[in-house]
Amino acid sequence: MGQHIKVIAGILFTMAIITMSGCRNKTAEKRISSGDISMTEVDSLQIHLDSLTTQSTSYLQLVGDSTIAFFNKPNSDIVLYNIKNGTTSKIKIFKEGPNAVHGVTGFCFLNPDSIWLYSQWGYEINLIDSKGNRTTKYKLSTDKDSSGNILQYAVNPYPTTTTPYTVKNHIHYLAGMNNRPNDGQLPGTVMIFDEKNGSWKTGVTYPAEYGSTEDLAKWDPFAYRQVQYTMDPQGKMIMNFPASDSLFVYDPRTGTMSAHYAAYSEPTNIHLCEAKTPEESIKNFLKQYCYTSILYDKYNDVYYRIIRKPIESEAEDLNAQIRKKPISIIILNKTFDKIGEFSLPNDEYYHNHVFVTSDGLHINKLSDDDDIMKFRVFRIIDK
Repeated sequence: MGQHIKVIAGILFTMAIITMSGCRNKTAEKRISSGDISMTEVDSLQIHLDSLTTQSTSYLQLVGDSTIAFFNKPNSDIVLYNIKNGTTSKIKIFKEGPNAVHGVTGFCFLNPDSIWLYSQWGYEINLIDSKGNRTTKYKLSTDKDSSGNILQYAVNPYPTTTTPYTVKNHIHYLAGMNNRPNDGQLPGTVMIFDEKNGSWKTGVTYPAEYGSTEDLAKWDPFAYRQVQYTMDPQGKMIMNFPASDSLFVYDPRTGTMSAHYAAYSEPTNIHLCEAKTPEESIKNFLKQYCYTSILYDKYNDVYYRIIRKPIESEAEDLNAQIRKKPISIIILNKTFDKIGEFSLPNDEYYHNHVFVTSDGLHINKLSDDDDIMKFRVFRIIDK
């Protein structure tokens, strides 16, 4: 019986990726080399840190248009930095005692007394206030829903800056990568939790570029299986799959999906490269294209799709080469038509830490001074 269910699941997965592939706008299956819009560097942002705060962070959230909230793992706190006046405050995440929360991988700051924390190990959601007091706790499952039924899609939520933990109207949006499917499950990327009734569901499988379920397992998990998303003004999730030239618009309310061709101007030819060691995996990432994020600019009603381009290097410091991997920005209008492209100046970037304010697109870069967190800022312009 188990083998029969696996065969059915494989057929369903194949049908799902065919459906996603078939959604593409075939009239747009061509690459536009240029557009009327470009970008220019306008400023830089430097955040001066105290001795207990490091420039390296695993998660960052823009709060409003003036405050950056980021996770300071060494001291287990969330740092709030006001861009306009340079003031700083902190919220403690306790490691011991009745308010202890362990393994935090992402958070959603709603207001000073409502900060939701997600712990990837254990799939827990905790609500704390500005003093670090825990007021609410939920434990989710990636296997079964709240009624004990097997979830259709196997998902491993993993919040990052570009795969944010989002809470709107008591609905929690979590994305990441596929989990190992149980019998009858399909590989998925999104989990949605309804705080009002304590229920959750999963969805959004991978597009055809990832191949079969067996092929999918061979893609590098953080470079290519981890998805990114942003929310559009209507509450739809704009999904970025790192190996796909298309973006996918997912409506959580209806479960419907549409694909929109949004490729870089040069052929990307992103393909599966198996690796036996972490070093091989990094080298494969360096020599290939990779779409790393999608961001919405509400001030200009455009989207920025970030792509990292191949770099040839035999340098021993592979992590430095990751930071030096060239970046281009694909600029899309609200219907995902490409209106421009821009290549960033060479630098050492942390491409996962990006955000948009009224000042422009901010991209984190390596700082020579560990007491300063640095961002380069770019704004769209007409050519």
